[in-house]
Amino acid sequence: MNRRDRPGAADAAAAAAGRVAGERRVFQNSLSELAGAGEWLRSFAVECGLTHEVTHDLDLALHEVLTNIISYAYRDNGHHEITVVLREHSNRISVVIEDDGVPFNPLGVPPAHPAATLDQSPPSGRGLSLMRSLVDELQYARRDGKNVLTMIVVLDDPFS
Repeated sequence: MNRRDRPGAADAAAAAAGRVAGERRVFQNSLSELAGAGEWLRSFAVECGLTHEVTHDLDLALHEVLTNIISYAYRDNGHHEITVVLREHSNRISVVIEDDGVPFNPLGVPPAHPAATLDQSPPSGRGLSLMRSLVDELQYARRDGKNVLTMIVVLDDPFS
């Protein structure tokens, strides 16, 4: 079975109809929110019938994005909201993250080159490379003063 297979996913009629289901949550700019975001994503993944591997990849990618936003996106210590939308499409899952932090396009950051040795490896700065390796597509837009990052995982057709 391929890592993108979806045992227990929506039936063929729903998939053929192009069904889109989604959930939206708002999180505060606090690292204490990460556990709740992960639990919510894993619950959504179970409802969608995603494999353990796909669920793990999405969970890790979302954790990385939220950690980066909370840690680096705000120039103040004020209250900020981060909106996350999870959507199940007939052949993919999308995760849309919206924040009002400083403008930052992660697609404009070139992929990191691996260090020759562990000693030469920097202690941080691998998050974007990790995120890129976990999802099939990344999209970025700056809309209405907000960063909007979309992560997409393409799912294999469970009916082929």
